[in-house]
Amino acid sequence: MNEMSTYIPYAVSYFARANFSWKDVPQAAITVTPWETYPACYPAYAQLALSGDDLHVFLYAKEPYALARATEENAAVHLDSCLEFFIEPYPGKGYYNFEINPAGALKVCFGLGRADRERIQTPRPYREFFRIKTTRTEEDWSAAYTIPLSLLFPDGSVPSQARANFYKCGDETATPHFQCWHPVQAEKPDFHRPEYFGTLFFTERTP
Repeated sequence: MNEMSTYIPYAVSYFARANFSWKDVPQAAITVTPWETYPACYPAYAQLALSGDDLHVFLYAKEPYALARATEENAAVHLDSCLEFFIEPYPGKGYYNFEINPAGALKVCFGLGRADRERIQTPRPYREFFRIKTTRTEEDWSAAYTIPLSLLFPDGSVPSQARANFYKCGDETATPHFQCWHPVQAEKPDFHRPEYFGTLFFTERTP
């Protein structure tokens, strides 16, 4: 049995926001490759930061010539070079999947499992609502976005912990790959397995 992966989102105080840098935030390595058929592994990591009423997400991959064909929200970005954040806010009550490619095309759905996903509707386009930013070079790429805590925790209270996983994939890239933060024990690549999520500890929250 694998030891449970844990991560504490970095708490950003009001006075530190102007000087905030992701260099100060601990990284969660997305480098577990559970499936022998897909041994390729690109160096990748995730970072989370809490600030006021928002959860900030930063994802990075050292992936030369990353594939980015999808440009619209809720497209099949997992077929491109893709970085993903899955989070289950309340135990057994469904989880969100946030999937993004180097072009900033974001897919967001919610449900109990793979078969019952519902796309999340927002009052403004995803790029504006989630404040999406991406960077890309010939050697690597990154994506950053902000999730309102009210979306994840609609009852208004942030629990002390939640369950989550981070993924790196590219189903139709030159070198198909499937990587995790917390190991997934399945016969074939399958990220929709909340039973194999790690734990986020929300030990601090700034006003």
